[in-house]
Amino acid sequence: MNFDFDALRGMNPEDMLRRLESMKEQAEQQLAAFEAMKEQIAAITVTRSDPDGLVTLTVGTDGYITDLAIDSSLPGQQYRRLGSVIIATLEEARVELQQKLIESAPR
Repeated sequence: MNFDFDALRGMNPEDMLRRLESMKEQAEQQLAAFEAMKEQIAAITVTRSDPDGLVTLTVGTDGYITDLAIDSSLPGQQYRRLGSVIIATLEEARVELQQKLIESAPR
């Protein structure tokens, strides 16, 4: 918000005070809207599962895993590929998260 000092020239003190109060209210409204938007963005999460259902994970807006579930009925052979499955699923979740953040941005 730019402040136009020239607009205050020639105003009497009461008008000047009303103008400043109005500007203060506008700034407070903008701050409240920003805080609400910040809370909405912070609440965005994405949960993804790999195609075989071995791994389900959730990422927050920072892209970090906030929840991870691994299918407990996996036979021993499938545990060997869990690392690559987790990484691939995480990348898919991060891509989807990025898209959600873009969609939630104010226009």
